[in-house]
Amino acid sequence: MRTLSAISIGFFAIMTSGCIELPNSGTLATGRPAPVDFNRPIELLLRRELPHDTNHIRFGATPFLSPDLMKRSYDPITEYLSDALGFRVELILAKSYSDLIEKVHAGTLDIFLISPLSYITAKEKTPNLKLLAQESASGMGSYSSYVVVREESRAQSLKDLIGKRLAFVDQHSTSGFLFPMAAFIGAGIQPGTKFRFCFSKSHAQAVYDLVAGKVDAATVSSNVVRFLTSVESENTKPLSSKIRILHKTGRIPYDALVARGEFAESGLQKLKAAFAHLNTRTERGRQALRKTAQITGWIPTSDETYDPVRQVSQIVSNHLKDHPINSEKSCDQIQEK
Repeated sequence: MRTLSAISIGFFAIMTSGCIELPNSGTLATGRPAPVDFNRPIELLLRRELPHDTNHIRFGATPFLSPDLMKRSYDPITEYLSDALGFRVELILAKSYSDLIEKVHAGTLDIFLISPLSYITAKEKTPNLKLLAQESASGMGSYSSYVVVREESRAQSLKDLIGKRLAFVDQHSTSGFLFPMAAFIGAGIQPGTKFRFCFSKSHAQAVYDLVAGKVDAATVSSNVVRFLTSVESENTKPLSSKIRILHKTGRIPYDALVARGEFAESGLQKLKAAFAHLNTRTERGRQALRKTAQITGWIPTSDETYDPVRQVSQIVSNHLKDHPINSEKSCDQIQEK
């Protein structure tokens, strides 16, 4: 394995020191985001601020759930935005993380919620993207990445997964691939040689693949675990009673809210204000957000917020140059030996 820099060694020491997560563990300090100041009201209705090649707003989001659950979560948000902005807002469901990135690069989305790693990749491909805000969920500006196992599993550490089967989410997923992959690298566990892995394509499917016994462990974001235990399921027992957190891999900033670079500055300000007003402190906001994965609003941010994710991405990218993996391996194809 390539020698890690001093910064990387320090990072991995934090990630692999056990499942106890101190308030400042991982890559970001946790804490409740500061409230947005609304003392200066703004007229939200868009007029001529749309890009010249569209007459409505195309809104995309990271496909971390099934299409049905995505529509359930985001249709109320698009309805709110249509009323607030005075233009029809259409929800565009990407087929995958990479499909979302390609849609952004092709200019077929006007605004979108995108995961941290996908945002970094999209920004490299399309530098003129405009970062508007950062999602907040459960009142927090960051979340965790989990490696989970079934409740009856005897595994107590990452090393106990050697020889087992593991479901990643997608190679462009921050909590479903990047941070868990960095944790395995830091523990000296090489996917493909130490354990078998596959890609479930969504966080929800990774958990379902685990519960169904297709794999022995799965990677998933903390808020998706909470979300899945709150929705109705055909299972006789709630998911929370069937899975157990084996390892926490660090804190991650929530998804970025981004717009095409072709928006006029006045349009960008109205988009920011519309999302800033959409929060769980109002009855209208609570109704629009109640079916989401605990989204409580959007907070001001800057591109530097995602620098810690860039650092982890560089570590993992350097590793994958020497140890490439097959990111198309389906969990339906993984077999017991």
